[in-house]
Order: sequence, then structure tokens, then C-alpha cells
Amino acid sequence: MLICFIVLSCKLLIDKPTRITKHSTTLIDHICTNDVKSSIIIDDLSDHLPIFAISKKISTQKVYSKRKVRKINGINAEHFIADLQSRLNSKLNFDQPTSVNLQLELLYETFHAVLEDHAPLINPSRKQQQLSKKPWMTANIHKLVSKKNKMFYKVYNKKQTNAYSIYKQFRNSLNWTIKIAKNSYFEKLINLMADSRTFGKLQK
Repeated sequence: MLICFIVLSCKLLIDKPTRITKHSTTLIDHICTNDVKSSIIIDDLSDHLPIFAISKKISTQKVYSKRKVRKINGINAEHFIADLQSRLNSKLNFDQPTSVNLQLELLYETFHAVLEDHAPLINPSRKQQQLSKKPWMTANIHKLVSKKNKMFYKVYNKKQTNAYSIYKQFRNSLNWTIKIAKNSYFEKLINLMADSRTFGKLQK
């Protein structure tokens, strides 16, 4: 193995500890190459620090456009309804016989146009993207995560002698808090779905 590294002019790029415990720090995660840049991400995703490498190869994968969200904060419901009614009255004529499909199409186009005016599509912020992926992560939990990350940096830089024990206790407590919040979110979601099905059966 070592001969192969020498022949290919490879070298070890990771030169800092990637596993940190209360009693030791060891380098057991490696990247060996001759054509990339690499480094360590200081984060406690696991008991090993994440490592990464950047290659010069250009990716040929398809680039997908970002998913947009509606700007519904601050929308005035009264103005929205009034605008919708005004446009519907000017476009839909129920006195004359018209195809149901045509009426429905006009209704959809009008509603969509009013919606675009009052709540346009915008590119989501980084915070909105995170919340959409994990809606159970509240603002308070995000603050606790930031606090945990600061505590981890102290452990990594060895700024306090008892930092690891304090950090580990806080991390375990935070993981339990996130687990409870996640379970509560999905429990409410399941109950909401069950209620909607029950309502649908009653309607029938």
C-alpha cells in the first residue's frame, strides 16, 4: 500500500485529530491523493470530525433550480378577498351559459393572479430552507444548537479542563429535547391527517 502511494505521488492531506474523547485525540480518518484540496470540518456530527476533499473535476450533474416559497407574512386577508371578488365579478358571468371547465379555468387563473400579486414567490432564505426540512426545529432549539456548537469548539481547542464533560451532558440533553420535539410534531401531523379522513367520511 505504501509503495502505491509513493508511485502515484500521493500524500496524506489530513494532519489534525479527527476523533476527540475525554482522554485522547487521534487522527484515524485519512484522505490520500495527489490532485485535491482537503480539510476538517469542526462539527460534532459524530465522534469523528467530518473530512472533505475538493476535486478539480467539473461536475456534469444537472443543476436543479431552487424551490421557491410564497411570501405570506404580512398578507392582508381582507384586501386579498376584496381583490379576488372584484376580478371574479369582472371575468365570470353566471347569467350566460358557459362550459363548467371554462369557468373553472377562469377561476383558477384569476385566483393564481391575485395570489401572485398579494403573496409572490420568493427565494427562501437559508433559515427558511432549514425550517422546511425540519419543521420541529424551533427557534429556541436552534439557539441551543448554537450554544452546543460553541461548547464543542472549546472542547476542540482545549480552552477549559472540564469542557468535555459539560459539553457531553448538554449535548445529550439537547438530543433528547430534539427527539421529543420531533415525535410531538409527527404525532400532531398524524392526528391531523386522521381528523381530515374522519371529516371526509362524515361529508360522504
